[in-house]
Amino acid sequence: MKFPYAVLAALSISAMLLGASTRALAFEYPTVDRVEFVEFCAMEHPNKPHQEMVYKCSCLIDQFAKQVSYDDYVDLSTAFKAFSIAGEHGNMIRDSSTGIALNKRYKSIMAAAKTSCFVQ
Repeated sequence: MKFPYAVLAALSISAMLLGASTRALAFEYPTVDRVEFVEFCAMEHPNKPHQEMVYKCSCLIDQFAKQVSYDDYVDLSTAFKAFSIAGEHGNMIRDSSTGIALNKRYKSIMAAAKTSCFVQ
C-alpha cells in the first residue's frame, strides 16, 4: 500500500514540529529567574563592562537551560547557595550526600558554561 505524498509530507512536518517543540522545552525557564540570574552574575563582575556581562551571563543561564530542566536547576542552585548559609539551615544541605552531589554538579555545569561563555 502506497501512502499519498500529502500524508508523507504531513508526517514529516509533524515530526519536525515535534522535534522543534522538544528543543524549545529545554529553554523554558521563567523569565524572572533568568533576569535574576543575569543581574546577580553581572553584579559579581563589577570591573567588567555591564553590557558585556549581561551577554555573557545570559549565555551562562542558557548553558544551564540546555543541560538541565528548570526544576533540576532550582535544586542545583539551591544546594549551591546553601553552602554559603551559616548555621543549621545550611548544614542540612551541606552535610547531606544529596546536597554535596547537587553542589558538585552545579559547580561542574557552571565551570563548563564559564569556559564556553568566556566568563572569568
